[in-house]
Amino acid sequence: MQSRPARSARRSCFAPSPGTLADAGAVPPWTIFRETLIHDFDVLLWLNPGARPVSLFAMADALVAQEFRERGLLDTAVAMIRFDNGAIATAEANFQATYGYDVRAEAFGSAGMVTAGSHATSAMRLYTKAGISQQIVRANTALFFDAYTAELAHFVDCVRRGATPSVTGVDARAALAIALAAMRSVEAGMPVGIEEIEAGR
Repeated sequence: MQSRPARSARRSCFAPSPGTLADAGAVPPWTIFRETLIHDFDVLLWLNPGARPVSLFAMADALVAQEFRERGLLDTAVAMIRFDNGAIATAEANFQATYGYDVRAEAFGSAGMVTAGSHATSAMRLYTKAGISQQIVRANTALFFDAYTAELAHFVDCVRRGATPSVTGVDARAALAIALAAMRSVEAGMPVGIEEIEAGR
């Protein structure tokens, strides 16, 4: 499939608010890239196997808890990544999805599209004069319970057998390079080459 743009979105429902968490020291600076969007960068690499990210442009700001901007709490971010096979991908995150925990991904190409992600806990919907409502997931531990369990089981199995996990440090390092490039791009206000980050420049 040619022309593979992809996008990933991660919107977290924090309670208490991001500002309260920052005030308590629970959210360190650059969390939105190093601890949140890093998972989306990993997904975008997985959706574009064999391709290397070559450049990135990111924007981030404190739009929800503006008073914490100077302390490094950025609660809204968007990153655009260009890959060496021509694919363009975007990742976005926000820390104040009041409706619940929302994670989605999409890959589009000349042969079609694939989407992933559902934040509803069931297909049931309630229709009343007030409108339509549906119960949705409120935390990542609920949304990814099966995935977390399978991940841990796989790791334990690899330790027991002395086998290499299907996801290695190489994968983690690739996602981290994108996260660090995003941080540098926000600081510089311009696109950043991924190779510069990988080379430690």
